[in-house]
Amino acid sequence: MTSTHFFNGRTDNGYGTVLAAVALVLAGTIFYIDTFTKIEGAIAVLYVIALLLLGDILTARGHVTGCVVAVVLAAASYVYAHSDALIDLQSLLRLSVALAALVITTSLLMRNEASRSELIATNAALRESESRYRAIFDRTKVALWERDYSSVREILLSLKAQGVDDIREYARQQPEIVDRCVAAVRTVAANEAAVELLGRNAIDQTPGSLRRILPPGDETFLDLMEAMFQGRRSFSDSVTVVGDDGEKKLVLLTVSFPEDATAFNRVVTGMVDITQRELAQKALQDARAELAASSRTAAIGALSTSLAHECWFPRGTEPVFPPRSEPPLSMVF
Repeated sequence: MTSTHFFNGRTDNGYGTVLAAVALVLAGTIFYIDTFTKIEGAIAVLYVIALLLLGDILTARGHVTGCVVAVVLAAASYVYAHSDALIDLQSLLRLSVALAALVITTSLLMRNEASRSELIATNAALRESESRYRAIFDRTKVALWERDYSSVREILLSLKAQGVDDIREYARQQPEIVDRCVAAVRTVAANEAAVELLGRNAIDQTPGSLRRILPPGDETFLDLMEAMFQGRRSFSDSVTVVGDDGEKKLVLLTVSFPEDATAFNRVVTGMVDITQRELAQKALQDARAELAASSRTAAIGALSTSLAHECWFPRGTEPVFPPRSEPPLSMVF
């Protein structure tokens, strides 16, 4: 069996070696005092200290082994000290208490070791998940933000507690509530695609920086507030945003609200630039409209020609022209 069966390897070798040496010396000292001295008391209980010293470096199997060693030492001391005497009830009770303390301590240490191992595995999985998420967040071509909406959520919850049931109507009566909520939003992080879309404004972490990318009078944020107020899990809409160079762009905005109330400090927001697509669709619609107008004009022209022909020459009355005759030969010469 290798040492990995007994030592968890979570501490550096020097620290673990020192703890093991101290625990070994302590166990030997306790065994000597319990065996070769006349001190009355549950000396064997002190083996618990040695087990506790090893708590950070032993595996579950190591704890069991340590407990067995401590029990054997305590029993050996008792047998040696009482080999030539009758069984003493008090000393037997002290031994029983010591053994019970060793078993209970070992059980607690094993439970602690299992919980710690589970916590370490969970943390490792979380770090791996966070690493994958961060890689996707940073490398995707979609503009992404993490924004803190926790203050906005608190404001909306306080309004709901005051009896407000229609946030849009309340905003019409108290328009400053929208500015207050916009000022409460803080950008936590943004990827490179967000910087390419909006410039340096995309990574401004100053509270209220969201105001600079929304055109004046735009009600998109009010729509978003209404979605949060109604407890929806997501919000999406076509929105006009302003970059740090003043250029306006049409984007598809998507906001995903977390189910966990404590996670509103990192709400993921995505934007996809659809300006060129909208311009292409508008050009296509204009071309279709012109084509339809041209088709109607051509149809009207054809109909007008047909009507004019019917008016001047009704059917059956078309003029008949005599056949063209050749002039006499004498007139030619």
